[in-house]
Amino acid sequence: FIVLANPGGVGHAWLVRRYALNEPWKPYTDAATGFDFVSINSTYRDNQFIDRERYAKNLMASCATDPELGRAWLNGDWSVLRGAYFSNVIDEKRVMIEPWANRPDVYEGAKLPSDTKGYRGTAGTVNDRWRFHLAHDFGVAAPSVTYLVAQSPGAEGPDGYFYPRDSFVLMDEETTTHPDDLNTGLGLTVPDQADRIKSMCLRWGVAPAGVADDAIFNRTGSQEGSIADEFKRAGVHFERAQKGSRLAGWQKMRRLLADAGSPDVPGLYVSRNCRIWWETVPSLPRDPRNPEDVDSSAPDHAADACRYGLKHGGFWKPIPVAFPT
Repeated sequence: FIVLANPGGVGHAWLVRRYALNEPWKPYTDAATGFDFVSINSTYRDNQFIDRERYAKNLMASCATDPELGRAWLNGDWSVLRGAYFSNVIDEKRVMIEPWANRPDVYEGAKLPSDTKGYRGTAGTVNDRWRFHLAHDFGVAAPSVTYLVAQSPGAEGPDGYFYPRDSFVLMDEETTTHPDDLNTGLGLTVPDQADRIKSMCLRWGVAPAGVADDAIFNRTGSQEGSIADEFKRAGVHFERAQKGSRLAGWQKMRRLLADAGSPDVPGLYVSRNCRIWWETVPSLPRDPRNPEDVDSSAPDHAADACRYGLKHGGFWKPIPVAFPT
């Protein structure tokens, strides 16, 4: 059978989870029903039998009080959700990247060709290398979310696109989010979570080390010490994210998302593989008591992990990974 839908209506989040995030034109099996589907994205621009200019004007006129919804309909953009905290800075066409086939290995002194996609400069030399770290938001009853984050030296990625210096890329995701409830975890122990995180790092050949929310460094009163101590014994090393101002962290994340796709300033890019990020972050509502903050009762675990991962420079240094010679 055929499912037809537009962004922004009733069931928006459900449709995003089930269908909209799948790679276009690539058959897949829906886990809930066992049916095979193909996701096909289409807009009014594909219809050659209508006056497309007039159609676009009429569509935007029908959304005069809600221009975000109008843009979502015009562009078939499922990342847009009215009233969402990040709604005006997340554009799938700029922020979402296809999964990388391999880790970006850029050696010091590597040459940057002038024809690199998205690069507006001249051919030059990369005098630094990609750096990698984990960003973790812990949970047991609530979900835990971990991202493998790459920080660009100002170089080409495995996809052939140029990423300006200090851009962040969420390459991969490990999460304990319950498949039926985005705000519920699977109840996994620290050693079990550590094993899953190490497996992700092993796939990419990077060190299982990075930053996590400050709360896991608090002593629990048990003989196991802190949660961070448990992770360390299990082979995953975390430093304090030193969260600082929550609002400042959100603003930095918004700025990087807004700048994604720019050729000369850093941005934040997120792989299609990071499904929980795409299922939750674009639709996170604002705090009704403080519109400058995210509603913490919503499933903000992926957003929190992402926010921790964007701290660098004066806060902490990305952990370098030795490249093979």
